[in-house]
Amino acid sequence: MSQSADRSADRPAGDAEPTGPTVLLVEDDAAHAHIVRRAFESHGRGAELFTVASLAEARRFLEHTSPTVAIVDLHLPDGNGMDLLASGAAGRFPVVVMTSHGGEQVAVEVMKSGAVDYVVKDDATVSEWSE
Repeated sequence: MSQSADRSADRPAGDAEPTGPTVLLVEDDAAHAHIVRRAFESHGRGAELFTVASLAEARRFLEHTSPTVAIVDLHLPDGNGMDLLASGAAGRFPVVVMTSHGGEQVAVEVMKSGAVDYVVKDDATVSEWSE
C-alpha cells in the first residue's frame, strides 16, 4: 500500500483540506513527475502529493491550499519556477527548485529568490529518486 497519495491539484470546491503533510510538485516532464511520485510512494511517510504541470495550475492550487512544501521545476511551459517565489509563495511554505539546466549562478539566483534548496536533475539524481 502506498504511503503517499498522488492527486491532481484541481479539487472540487467542497473537498476537505488535506489532514497530513502535503507536497505540491510543479513538474511539466511526465517522466520526472513519475519518478518523484514513486519516491513519495516508497518514502513519503504519509505525505499527500499533488502534481501540476504549469505555473497556472500551481497558482490555482495555491488559491485554496497551502502545502507543507513545494517542489518546483525551474523551466515550465508558462514561465519560470522562480515566478512562484516572486509571487510570495516562499514566505508561506518552503520551496525547493529543481532543474536540468543551470549551474552555480542559477543556484545562487534561486536561493536569493527565497528557495530553501536547489536540486539539479541529472541522471544520477533522478535515478536516486526512484530508489
